[in-house]
Amino acid sequence: MTHAQFLLTAFAVAALVGGGTAWILRWLPVGGRRPTALVGLGLPAFVLALATAHVIPRFWSTCAAFVGWDRLATLGLLSVVGGSAAGAVVVNVARIYTVQRILRTCPPLEDPQIRSSLRALALRFHLPAPELRILESASPLSAAGWLPRPTVVVSRWLQEHLDPEELQAVLSHELAHLARRAPQVLWAARLLRDATWYLPSAWYAFEALEADEELTADALAVEITGRPLSLASALARVAQHALGPPDALTAFGPAPARVLEERLARLLHGRTGPTCAAGGTVLAGGILVAAVGAVPHALATAARVLPLYCPVGLA
Repeated sequence: MTHAQFLLTAFAVAALVGGGTAWILRWLPVGGRRPTALVGLGLPAFVLALATAHVIPRFWSTCAAFVGWDRLATLGLLSVVGGSAAGAVVVNVARIYTVQRILRTCPPLEDPQIRSSLRALALRFHLPAPELRILESASPLSAAGWLPRPTVVVSRWLQEHLDPEELQAVLSHELAHLARRAPQVLWAARLLRDATWYLPSAWYAFEALEADEELTADALAVEITGRPLSLASALARVAQHALGPPDALTAFGPAPARVLEERLARLLHGRTGPTCAAGGTVLAGGILVAAVGAVPHALATAARVLPLYCPVGLA
């Protein structure tokens, strides 16, 4: 067989590994999905990087000809892998730059009551007091980030339309993201998803991770404030403004609507208790160890069967 067929085999292995991990994600509880989702995003990239490293010129002349359609197909596949990875880096660095530029346009929010509330909440999360900035927007928006220092941004709409307890719940939710370093985790996850955009499992794993971060931040916010209905009320106000009438719930697409519904249901029915993430971490570690041990052997076996290359050390 050929170099191109070997790379297609690697794509199949990456899809199998990613798909298997995505299937496992479906059965994990809220709060325990992050490690497995990250493993599911990272393993396909590892498989494809390892396969790409095998297709290097020092093996071609000795072990397999690299000519004709095989050369074209192989270069095409390598372009997909390498171009996607490079594009993912460029896009996600641009995201950081864009966020920084937007933050610089947001002035500090000087409301002493809100700032005092934020400082008190940050202490309960064992965080340094973050910057608080206001986004002049008529839309309900809030965000948190660590660059260049911990910062929480709320829109003018939230300040004007939420009561103090609702706004405190929103601030607690954003601080929970900071405490879990969710902005950095999600940035890395987006990078891996964008680098392997051609694998459906990458999109599913990222959506599962994103939903888990929101639900877990809700649980931590409720644990700190003790007021689940305040957060539910704030979410309902935001949904009413952003989505319009109740029958327009699908305006954000199936995934955001489903996550919003799940968040509200958990808050209203008291299902925001803390969850143990240890099981998910152990499971993710087991998957990672098994895959890192098995994948190189599988690719080496494929290389010998095809055959494409001399064994390492004999070339």
